[in-house]
Amino acid sequence: MAKSPQTFYWWYTSKSVLLYGLRFLIYRSKKQQYYMLEMCYFTNLVLLASLWLFPNTELLYKATFGLVAGPLTWSIVALHNSLVLHSLDQMTSLFMHSSPALVIYAMRWYPSSSMVQSNFVTQPQYHTASFAQLVGGSMGLYSIWAVVYYLKVFVVSAQRIRDENYDTLYTLMTRNKNGLVARVVFSVSKPFQPVVYMLAHASLCLLASISATLWWRSFWAHSAFIMVMLLGATWNGASFYFDHFSRKYAAKTGLDPDKKKAS
Repeated sequence: MAKSPQTFYWWYTSKSVLLYGLRFLIYRSKKQQYYMLEMCYFTNLVLLASLWLFPNTELLYKATFGLVAGPLTWSIVALHNSLVLHSLDQMTSLFMHSSPALVIYAMRWYPSSSMVQSNFVTQPQYHTASFAQLVGGSMGLYSIWAVVYYLKVFVVSAQRIRDENYDTLYTLMTRNKNGLVARVVFSVSKPFQPVVYMLAHASLCLLASISATLWWRSFWAHSAFIMVMLLGATWNGASFYFDHFSRKYAAKTGLDPDKKKAS
């Protein structure tokens, strides 16, 4: 992105078509396609719409900034994204969160030629954004997703998901009964558990969107934030490789700790 941040969105768009198309085919074969209804995919769709369909729409641009620079970027560490170069699944997940973060960063600080030619960048309102525009706008978009997601996953397709054993993020996050999410969700009666899950999800997204107000106002804060997120993904990837190769070495030398525990 460093050489031409103004055109980075072209690279992002082309990779989105390829990677998300492949992911859908792979996930469908594993009964995991409901993962692609999650908020992260919706945010990518909103960003693509903002780039190609409504490139000079002020309210959408600022709401998209709040959604991408807030919840989506924070998801890099929240979902433990890792720079694992040989894994298509890991790299697609990292791309889904990091590339939109870089695109919205470039849109904010290095606007594209089309934005410049349309005089959108020269307007005073391009450089200012209120709390309502960033946070209210992003949570407005989030609310659209949340209503559709809830109706689809917990109402319309709920029986099918249970009968055919489809995976969703809800089932994944509540599978470990001792996990924090599961304890919060299962603290209420069964009919209200999906509602509590969605409210907890919305609360975290609201906090993340509020942080985006700082990234909007400060180039250096925004740059540091993205750098920390990417370093976190790099650290996670390095930890994965260290663990993987140390276990392979231990197995070859007869020092495998898992075998010792079993014995």
